[in-house]
Amino acid sequence: MKIRFGFVSNSSSSSFIIVGKALQFNELDRNDLKHIYAVCPDSNEGELYISLTKEIYDYIQNHNIQEEFTYIREFKLIDCEESVKLYRSQLPEEFELVPIFISYNSVESLEDFIEYCKGEDLV
Repeated sequence: MKIRFGFVSNSSSSSFIIVGKALQFNELDRNDLKHIYAVCPDSNEGELYISLTKEIYDYIQNHNIQEEFTYIREFKLIDCEESVKLYRSQLPEEFELVPIFISYNSVESLEDFIEYCKGEDLV
């Protein structure tokens, strides 16, 4: 998913807040990628929010492009229109609040990810 920081007024997009924890690539477990996302630059629309799969994880590692991305373990994704109460006892020990813009143009497969990497001159 593509994201942009700030306010959004486009009907084909949504604004969210991620409650999560930033991670380094070496902290990721290839066998436990549930709720792990790579956030990376996108020359067209801000940033891209990509759900990691084993295939994308392997591609990142095999092409030595780990440093091109920020990694986030999502605890909760909150729609900016939603009213939510989160109590400290419900949150992970370390977390961040990250405002994001998600457009509905997304990277949903390894092929999409490879095309993205080529378009951004990462490989």
